[in-house]
Amino acid sequence: MKTRYLSAALILLLAFCTKAPEPENQPAAAEPTPEWLSGLEPVQGDFPVRPEHPRLYMTKEDLEPARARIKSTHREAWESVEKARTSDNLTEKMLANAFSYQMLGAKRYARAAIAAALELSGRKLRQEDDDLGAAYRVWPEAVVYDWCSENFTARERDSLLSGVRAQLEVAGGNGLERTAPHAGHLVNHLADAHLPAGIAFYEIAPEIFNRALEVTRTQLAAKNVFYRFGASSQGNSYGVTHVNGDIRLLAQLLKATGVDLFARFPFYRDVGYYWIYTRRPDGQILRNGDDWLDDMKQNNRVNERAANPEVNMWTNPWLVQMLLYPAARYRDPHLLSEYLKLRDLERVWTAIDDILWRDPELQPEGNESLPSVRWLGGSVGTLLFRSGWGMDDMVGLFKVMPLFAKNHDHLDRLSFQIYCRGALALDSGIYEGSHSGYDSDHWLNYMQRTIAHNSLLIRDPGETLIYREKPAQADGGQFYPDTGYNANTLQAIAEPQWRIAKVLAAETAGDGRYAFVTGDATRGYGDKAELVERTFVFLQGGGETKAGFVIFDRVRSRLPEFQKVWLLHSLEEPKLEGNTVEIRRMGGRNSGGCLMSTTLLPEEARIEKIGGPGQEFLVGEINYATEKGGDAEGGAWRIEVSPAEEQKEVEFLHALQVFPAAPSTAFTPLLVQSSGLSGAELRDWTVVRIADNGRRGSYEYSSEGSGKQMHLLLGLPPGKEITVSAMGKAQKSGKSSEAGTFRFELEQAGETEIAVQVE
Repeated sequence: MKTRYLSAALILLLAFCTKAPEPENQPAAAEPTPEWLSGLEPVQGDFPVRPEHPRLYMTKEDLEPARARIKSTHREAWESVEKARTSDNLTEKMLANAFSYQMLGAKRYARAAIAAALELSGRKLRQEDDDLGAAYRVWPEAVVYDWCSENFTARERDSLLSGVRAQLEVAGGNGLERTAPHAGHLVNHLADAHLPAGIAFYEIAPEIFNRALEVTRTQLAAKNVFYRFGASSQGNSYGVTHVNGDIRLLAQLLKATGVDLFARFPFYRDVGYYWIYTRRPDGQILRNGDDWLDDMKQNNRVNERAANPEVNMWTNPWLVQMLLYPAARYRDPHLLSEYLKLRDLERVWTAIDDILWRDPELQPEGNESLPSVRWLGGSVGTLLFRSGWGMDDMVGLFKVMPLFAKNHDHLDRLSFQIYCRGALALDSGIYEGSHSGYDSDHWLNYMQRTIAHNSLLIRDPGETLIYREKPAQADGGQFYPDTGYNANTLQAIAEPQWRIAKVLAAETAGDGRYAFVTGDATRGYGDKAELVERTFVFLQGGGETKAGFVIFDRVRSRLPEFQKVWLLHSLEEPKLEGNTVEIRRMGGRNSGGCLMSTTLLPEEARIEKIGGPGQEFLVGEINYATEKGGDAEGGAWRIEVSPAEEQKEVEFLHALQVFPAAPSTAFTPLLVQSSGLSGAELRDWTVVRIADNGRRGSYEYSSEGSGKQMHLLLGLPPGKEITVSAMGKAQKSGKSSEAGTFRFELEQAGETEIAVQVE
């Protein structure tokens, strides 16, 4: 067998050596499509609509269990429904009465619901009513028709349907009817308007359902590119909007057709965990994308009920619903726990959902049993990490996210965030503040751009940037693919231009003590860059230190005069002393945290502090000023680290330490450097990166740690035998991991010479 393979190899080699040279203009080979982009086709299968009502959000099989619950385990929710029957809010009133009719059978409740629905439907849409406003008329009207259909007269039915059709035109109906199904953003509020209307009125207007289903098939296929790896492409706030809308599609189709897409797509369970892991101890959520959750009245409502006054739990009815449905379908105790923290049963639809979907036998489970680190691979490529779940714990993320989805997705590849008793390394910029809404100058020229994130810049003095045929301020960061337009078909999503970064390696330790990710965002920077690569290492801390981080960066530009910049953003003015930056969080509740960032490479570095009044959001010579209330954390300062001299390639190396309060004694990280490797030494950890993938075979470095010191080697070839000696004595041997790491612990008494041998 070996002889046959060798002969074949020789034939191929000879053929290669003797074939005629290819023309210089030969087109490049097509870029292979990543596995995580497979399956880009519309959702398949038949979806037969049940002939009987109710079928929207519940069926007749759900009635008896719900009637039992309102008398026992769900009394609080039922009391909210009873109270809302006479509400001045037409939506609350119609939903409460329609549900009461299904629970109690009294026709007076059906008549009250019908009257309220007709009144709302008959109101003329105002000029300021947008597509979402129209959609939020349609779905409760559809619920009333479905739940009270036998009580409508023909005239009432026709009148309500006429009003619904008019509202659908505003809620994206025009585009839904006249354009091909596409993979754009909310796709005309299918979950809020078209699908529920199609389900409710199916017998008399089947075309609404049929068209909505056709678009749903494409929308879910597009969103699943991200969902099957555990997150939305649209950040924390619009991610709530998207995920909630898509989970509602699954819930509506389950009840109306019996087709269980929850079972077909089990990863919808995992998506909700993003909002569990990114919730900070103060109740807010790590910023990601265009943020509107930071200024919501619901947040204050939950805070009134919070046992801890330091906690202000961010919430939203969409977030609540997004957690409840998968908690119920997958019987997940952690999603249920998060839902119970956030629900507001005074909102009648939340109360109705609670009665219909929450199984009283399923018990919640706190987050303390969850791993501290969660890696989201594939198209998401994001590391979520925590030191724990208490008030003094640290939480953060590192984002590679290979696939760019535009809209509310930012040019923030290779960026990180860190929180501990306050936002320490933050996502800068403000959404929906003064002069900072969607497509505003602040949004376009600062907030969405790389310069507003803890990432890297390459400043080309001749750089120009076009956003949808409109000139934008150059910042030295990543570029919009297709000048800011969206991929609008399933086929377009697979085009290479949207893949602006890639994950080269990732690993999370089984004991949660460390995690690392190496990402490459060269493609995102266009032709000014030859290499932009970051290795981000998270280390669990000990003692006063909640966490440590070692960040390796390699940046190579097309021309040496292009400035390379390492960015770190803060809310309050950083303190700069030598090669160490100290960031403290002093204002507001739950503050006092401290981050120390030490620049180890380049050894001759320029460290600049930019910000303060009038320069908070500075790009070039322009400050794109804005402000916002609520819990907004737009930032005001940034650190820029760059090499002191022009050079084509620069290696940045930073060691970060995080504390819940200013430490009593601060350890100064040390540079570890010798032939073929570089790294950083912190109080309990020494992290070293091998530069040549182990080809040299043997390496030496010095560690100055005292006591137990954990060593982490990166950049090794996978599955190789590694032998470690200290002071000439063999200490540890074993195989490198699939991600090319090797970890070992030494008992040290000061400076220790370490030798590493690679098989």
